[in-house]
Amino acid sequence: MGACGDSKKIRVTFESNGGSSIGAIILSEPKEIAEFDDPVKEGYFFTGWFTDKELTKPFNFATKISESIKLYAGWTQQVAVRFNTKTSASVPTVVLGNNGGTVNKPADPQRSGYRFGGWFYGKPGLTTYEPAPVEFPLTVTKSTTLYAYWEPINSKAVTYSKGETYTSTLQSSTALILNPLVYQWSHEDTLIDMLVTPLYSTEVDWDKAIEEGVADYYGDFSKILAAEYSIEALDYRNIKVGAAKYPVDSKGDEHLTPDGTYDREGATKFKDKEWTIEIRPDLKFEDGTPITAHTFEYSLKQYLDPNQGNYRATIFYKNPETNKNGYPVLGAEEYLKGTGSWDDVGFEVISDYIFKVTFFEEVTQSAAVGFGNSLRLVHPTEYANDFVAYLQVQDVQASTAAGIIVKKRLDPMVGDKVETVRAEN
Repeated sequence: MGACGDSKKIRVTFESNGGSSIGAIILSEPKEIAEFDDPVKEGYFFTGWFTDKELTKPFNFATKISESIKLYAGWTQQVAVRFNTKTSASVPTVVLGNNGGTVNKPADPQRSGYRFGGWFYGKPGLTTYEPAPVEFPLTVTKSTTLYAYWEPINSKAVTYSKGETYTSTLQSSTALILNPLVYQWSHEDTLIDMLVTPLYSTEVDWDKAIEEGVADYYGDFSKILAAEYSIEALDYRNIKVGAAKYPVDSKGDEHLTPDGTYDREGATKFKDKEWTIEIRPDLKFEDGTPITAHTFEYSLKQYLDPNQGNYRATIFYKNPETNKNGYPVLGAEEYLKGTGSWDDVGFEVISDYIFKVTFFEEVTQSAAVGFGNSLRLVHPTEYANDFVAYLQVQDVQASTAAGIIVKKRLDPMVGDKVETVRAEN
């Protein structure tokens, strides 16, 4: 019975013609297959898959495969440009001869549910290090693969492939709280990181990698995969993601290097008590709600609210005896303990997209970067609504159990406090 069932499967096998091995694809029904990573052959450039041994009939990935077939890899030692659509659409490889030449822009491929965003040298497509697609006509002197970049029209309506998805495996019994104010475990921290846009991050220093011959273009890991270099050969550099600038000190100095980049070494030495952070004006929550400097103020206020007792409040105050590793935000501990007001906390909204943080002792620019990334945001309206809903459920169950009855519910939007009275026995 098993053999009979297997005979009904559709097998797509690959002859790499001296290149790296490609495993067979088994289909349970007639369907298209998407383009995958190209095979590799030393000294040659992959030109695509063909349906015949003579390599005269290119395979079209838009073809619905209804019976078992074998595909053959094409190779060339001439200069060529290959277009990888990452989908079932196919764009023919252009072979330019031994000395290279000029390639014109091909017709845009199509993908249901996505908008085509152009061709890129790096497989990820649009990134900080490759902020714009390739411009055509394109002149090349050595073989190059270009990758299609796709933007989902509605991110909630698409299913990302395995290669486009971060995965993390947890047991069903594992505690999981995806609230940046109260999470406790490292796996929760990791998952929250995946869900938020940081102000600052790091990326491979591709300019340095290209200069040192470790890579030929942005996003090129081919020499790492071919074991010509180890992964340690790739250095990194800091980049702005949600921020428009790196933290600026009280004198207005962003402390950039002569070439206008983040000074990784200097940032650990530049110190000040005041650091100003400017965010991008196009930041939004998933529902489209704009993110401004007021959002950062609101979120910090929730971390430190004395009535909420948030576990992660310790990030934003420092006490030399009880909390040595927190950021020394001016007035933060006093506000958290109910002995100070929010007006005395060292956080000031300068404009819609600029805020200033004041510390009671000097901190480095790199610490200011860390502060910005640690201040993970909560949606003001959604957070307030969830809080009120939670308190409505907890009024009797939790409060009376402690001998206290909630008389006025907390409204984080305006900073109201919970008014309580002791329950009579």
